[in-house]
Amino acid sequence: MSFKFYTFNEITNLKRVNFIEIQYCKLKCSTSIIKKVSVNSIMHKQEDSLYILHSDVNEFEKTYYDIFKNGIYNNLKSGAVDIFGINYYTKKEVNNIIKLLKEKKIQDHEILLEWFLKSLNYNGIYILGI
Repeated sequence: MSFKFYTFNEITNLKRVNFIEIQYCKLKCSTSIIKKVSVNSIMHKQEDSLYILHSDVNEFEKTYYDIFKNGIYNNLKSGAVDIFGINYYTKKEVNNIIKLLKEKKIQDHEILLEWFLKSLNYNGIYILGI
């Protein structure tokens, strides 16, 4: 793997504006799926998110294509990661992702695995496209 997951502080110091953000969904469990994937419900640039630089998106997609599937888009359809849109993963899907991360053991997967284990305290996760 030739890309890095960045923290909020790192991405801020780089002063980059184009990146993918992997973010915890902090909305209540009772929140409707329509609201969860609404642009107005999502606050970008969270301090506890992970970030992938725009220049690394192709490598990220290639590396994690088989792991990040079944995300729910803003139009309520689902599939592979939409690098230009909203991808919401339910807590159930997060558990599937954790299982795949443990099985596949992709280089440097530990950073992502640790972050995903913390996500179990929330109501799923987002991958927010560029």
